[in-house]
Amino acid sequence: MFHYNKELIRRFVEEFQNQHNAEAMDQFCDPGFVNHSPGPGLPPTLEGSKQFHRMPFTALPDLHMTIQHQAAAGDKVWTHKTAAGTPRGALEGGATTGKPVSWKIIEIMTIRGGKVTEHWVAADIMGLMQQLAAGARNRTAAGAAGRECR
Repeated sequence: MFHYNKELIRRFVEEFQNQHNAEAMDQFCDPGFVNHSPGPGLPPTLEGSKQFHRMPFTALPDLHMTIQHQAAAGDKVWTHKTAAGTPRGALEGGATTGKPVSWKIIEIMTIRGGKVTEHWVAADIMGLMQQLAAGARNRTAAGAAGRECR
């Protein structure tokens, strides 16, 4: 059972997150799915999760999740991932820097009847924001230096 649940989440990461296919959630998640860590202003539902993920899929067109570690016990799977991509659109209020960013994510998912029924996430958003701010500062400084040299 544990191996099946971990494999389900590996497929979820690949088909949903790495292929940027929000509709793939329907294949992997129970219709009564509950997201215990919904995005700001979004409902803790399957549709709310799809809405939330469309933003990074657009802002980071090369976004890729790499699974670092996984563990399973009972009906839960814990996944430690690294997310990496290059901002090409607005992300979390940060500037579009064109510089690669990465951050760590730990997710816990409950699996019942072969479907994801619950989700919790802890992500290093502060680290991501620092990278976005540093990229914006560097871009602003480079632009100012370029104007001074003209």
